[in-house]
Amino acid sequence: MLHAALRTRADDHDSGWNNGNKRLPNKDQYKQLFLDAVGEPARSPRRNRARGMWGSYTLNEGVAGREVQVLLLDERYERDTLPCQMRRQW
Repeated sequence: MLHAALRTRADDHDSGWNNGNKRLPNKDQYKQLFLDAVGEPARSPRRNRARGMWGSYTLNEGVAGREVQVLLLDERYERDTLPCQMRRQW
């Protein structure tokens, strides 16, 4: 049987309102539930409560000329709330 790791991340509107940023209530519980669902290891740095779900992975690691670095960004987890005028422009 082939086992493949699932490398993904959730967006803030998957567990609350869009652009909830750092004020989104219970964001860490949502993050932990999501990481449980996708099989992220318990000791993964992505589970750190002081940071978002960003991460870096290397596919084909150790295969010369075939390695690919995948970066998962999480720019909203700790982003400050946008002022009302800026939110209206979005």
